[in-house]
Amino acid sequence: MKAVSRLREVGIIPIIRASTADAAVPVAEALLRAGLPIVEITMTVPNAIDAIGTIATRFSGKLLVGAGTVTDADTARRAVGAGA
Repeated sequence: MKAVSRLREVGIIPIIRASTADAAVPVAEALLRAGLPIVEITMTVPNAIDAIGTIATRFSGKLLVGAGTVTDADTARRAVGAGA
């Protein structure tokens, strides 16, 4: 429920769609520095699970990471396992 409270508090979920997983990381950092502590990485990002894992680890406790464009249960499980 902490995540839901955080979502309600912030009121916006920036969505990151990048050409590579590596490109998503500095975008997440910029959003955090701008005061937006929530990001969604879409599964349309190549190696999105890697991006989620990197961002979740690097900004642990500071940034809530979600997964978007999730179309099946296996992808959902992998995203959660990576830190979404």
